[in-house]
Amino acid sequence: MKTFRLFSLLCAAILGMIFVSCKAAEEPNRGKGGGTNTSQTKLPDNIDFKSESSSKTIQVGDLPQGWRAQSDQSWCSAKPQGKILIVEVQTNDDTEIRQAKLTISSSAGEKYINVRQLGTAPAILVDKQIFTIPASGGPIDFVITTNTQIEVKLPEWVKSPSELKAMRKESHSYVALSHTGESNRVAKIEIVQKGVADASKAVRAFISLTQLGAKDYVAGSTESLSDDEQIKVVSGQASSFQPNGGEIEKSFDGDMNTLYHSNWTNTGKNYFPITLTYNFAELSDVDYLVYYPRTSGQNGNFKEVDIEVSQDGVNFEKLVSKDFGGSSQPTRVIFDRRLQAKSFRFIVRSGAGDGQGFASCAEMMFFKRSSKSFDYKTLFADDLCTTLRSDITDAKIAQCTDPFFRNLAFFIKQGKYNQEFRVASFKPYLHPNVMATRNKTNPYSLLDNPTGISVKKGEDLIVFVEDTHGFEGLSLRVQNLDKPGGDGFGGEYYPLYKGMNKLKMRSPGLAYVMYHTMDEAQLASLHPLRMHFATGTVNGYYNSQDPKLSGRWKELLGKATDKYFDVLGKYAHLTFETANFRNYTPEGRDITNTYDSIVRNEWVLHGYYKYNCTPKNRMYLHVMYHAFMYATWYHTAYEVGTAKDILDPAKMRNPLSQGAAWGPSHEIGHMNQIRPGLLWHGMTECTVNIPSEYITTYVFKQPSRLQDERMGDGNNRYSLAFSHIIAGETPFCTAGSTNIKDGIPQGVDVFKQLVPFWQLELYFGRVLGNSPRLNKDAVSGFYPDLYEYFRRHNSPETPGTQQAEFAYAASKVAGRDLTRYFERWGFFRAVNTTIDDYGKRPFVLTDVEAHAVKNRIASLKLQNIEDLALEYITDDNAYLYKDKPSIIEGNKPSISSQSVKITGWKNVVAFEVYNAQGKLIFVADATYPKDGETHFYLSSPWVKGNTIKAVSAGNIRVIVPAN
Repeated sequence: MKTFRLFSLLCAAILGMIFVSCKAAEEPNRGKGGGTNTSQTKLPDNIDFKSESSSKTIQVGDLPQGWRAQSDQSWCSAKPQGKILIVEVQTNDDTEIRQAKLTISSSAGEKYINVRQLGTAPAILVDKQIFTIPASGGPIDFVITTNTQIEVKLPEWVKSPSELKAMRKESHSYVALSHTGESNRVAKIEIVQKGVADASKAVRAFISLTQLGAKDYVAGSTESLSDDEQIKVVSGQASSFQPNGGEIEKSFDGDMNTLYHSNWTNTGKNYFPITLTYNFAELSDVDYLVYYPRTSGQNGNFKEVDIEVSQDGVNFEKLVSKDFGGSSQPTRVIFDRRLQAKSFRFIVRSGAGDGQGFASCAEMMFFKRSSKSFDYKTLFADDLCTTLRSDITDAKIAQCTDPFFRNLAFFIKQGKYNQEFRVASFKPYLHPNVMATRNKTNPYSLLDNPTGISVKKGEDLIVFVEDTHGFEGLSLRVQNLDKPGGDGFGGEYYPLYKGMNKLKMRSPGLAYVMYHTMDEAQLASLHPLRMHFATGTVNGYYNSQDPKLSGRWKELLGKATDKYFDVLGKYAHLTFETANFRNYTPEGRDITNTYDSIVRNEWVLHGYYKYNCTPKNRMYLHVMYHAFMYATWYHTAYEVGTAKDILDPAKMRNPLSQGAAWGPSHEIGHMNQIRPGLLWHGMTECTVNIPSEYITTYVFKQPSRLQDERMGDGNNRYSLAFSHIIAGETPFCTAGSTNIKDGIPQGVDVFKQLVPFWQLELYFGRVLGNSPRLNKDAVSGFYPDLYEYFRRHNSPETPGTQQAEFAYAASKVAGRDLTRYFERWGFFRAVNTTIDDYGKRPFVLTDVEAHAVKNRIASLKLQNIEDLALEYITDDNAYLYKDKPSIIEGNKPSISSQSVKITGWKNVVAFEVYNAQGKLIFVADATYPKDGETHFYLSSPWVKGNTIKAVSAGNIRVIVPAN
């Protein structure tokens, strides 16, 4: 049956003016999202029949092939035929209405349709009983099936076009006028039987109407916005693929989570080029293609590619050579003319990954532009659709046949379209991989451009983009962190182009603009791009650097509707649960200042400021649900239970305790670890704590973990390190571990290993003043210079030689011969073992290799510091190393079994314990605790003949009488 749409004529009659329709654009729609075809299956809720036998044909849309239809009543049958459903009913001789249920089954699931048939008694059936209408107004179309004379009674704000054009009895079209009030208004359409003497006995049916108020913008329907046509790939071939999962068919199966991958063995000389061919069923018009890289990881992302086309699948001609740059973002390749093609061929000459690299593809899609695009310039003065043309009146808006643009224009005309977050400018950023490669670190954030827009799965996101001036790498990323038992970092990518982009959301989440370049010269020529997000929900975000947002923490957080909220500072970006920000973070500026301070001071420590190599992106921190904390490419992640501590600025900065700052400082430190200079195998969880100690003790003035934490045996971490590595004469890589299982040292203590690294800062930084915290320029220091050394110099190949090389680099940067210091800490001790540090790897250092490094240090002819007990410097005794005062003797020790208490001794940095044979067996930090009494616990009971010696900063030893 046909429904008459008289909306345009009605508007002209009501408003007393000549109708001017909104026309279709002459040019095809610009900037479609390049995603999958978004046409959907639309099945009616009800199909109604009169009492006599008849049939109706229903369009079923894009149901998967092989769909089925089944009726639960014998009088009603359903027959699938391609994309239509034929429903037939037999004559109903009963007086009452009867019903049947149709079940439509397919691989996508089941859907249901009610079939209703009139009997012989008077009755009224309406196919739709509930309408929700936008404030801008719009059509109200429904079908009445009846066997009696009826009258339709309308509310005053719904108008009938019946006086303008005759309608078929069963089809009814009306229009709701625009509503400028802020509250919703409700009404009913009553359909009543005519000619009944007793009106109370007349048959009636009702349709409920709710028209939304114009207080808050609600996007109009996007169904009428045309989609570009995706051309189906029916077959493909690959010259190289990984069997059992990496075949080329995975790149045109409609699933972004599967992918084509070239063979994993890529050592052959002729591995590249790799040829990928995609075939259509027939010769087809094609305007552009979209290459979707894999959704996680980097291996195989296209770099240099030649693209060829064929009209017969046999003979190919070259179209273009393109460098995809190994990007993880989808890329649309637009042809300079509409092509007729049966096949496309991609000659992949290089790709991202280890060794020679690989080739991979999540989806390869081909499109023909729609010719039915709406010409929004008939209403709007700008390409972003933010300003109406000067000649646009309420009447012209009412006449617009497109519900989406009519609604948008209505709210703008009424002055009720809040553009905050919906219309914004987005900066170009250098891709974080550039600085990460230069600095030998992990790359920082990709999400510096939050939109403040939240989307739902399945909705159409309409994004208008201004002229990109030829930039091709623009895209949108939608990230949903809500992954119970896991990490939701990542998300779905959608390419963006100039003009209107209609993007079908494959998942819910927050949206981010991806506007990156790998080319610093190009970055200088790029300009911020304005965009308009006309659909989606405004969630907002906080940015302490934006004057328009910085003082509005409670307001913005209070308005947030998504489970997650973005909080940005100058150097850090946090995305955590909205509720946790509300519960634990009193003021946004406090939390951004806290994390900005951590990030900036780590940059200072690593020499980024001194050597002009600061990352160009923020540090990204976000919530997850399956571990404690960790760091990896582009982000650091924190289990939701940590929010009560790490989102509370007071706990983070508390100077009276070690606070909560250690964890985030540690994870951010992982991002800055220079590899392999300070990240040789075995050091992953050790050298990362250099910035943790720096931030907590220097920046936040908190107690040192090495100094104050009393461990299981009662000693602090310094004493454990002194005893287990120095006194134990063990290789540094084993940190004094004596438990060997399957040839691997167990329980290697990264805090013991941290001690010599932190001691270098205590002496060269705190004592000699060569620290950013003490230098006048606030950026120079021992560690900034040491990190720069490793950025500029290549390290040896093996972990053992890399460890020894650190001693050379530290000596050279310090201008001191540190051979004795590193000998005592076991850096030069020969070792042949296996270290398990996120993977097992041999750790070998020979005497020959160690001597070679020591000889290189000697050849530098640096100042000797053998008159300095540098190996015993701690946070509390560092002041003694400036003047190296002589020891002042005190009382005899009190010794009971393994417990030793010494009082009255001054200017002592450590107490060494020797056995009767004169071998050093234990070393205690002399300044622990701080009440004038040094109390430590030996690893075994005191034995007659043992000796204690007090050690000064000047490396002088005085015997402590013990008997």
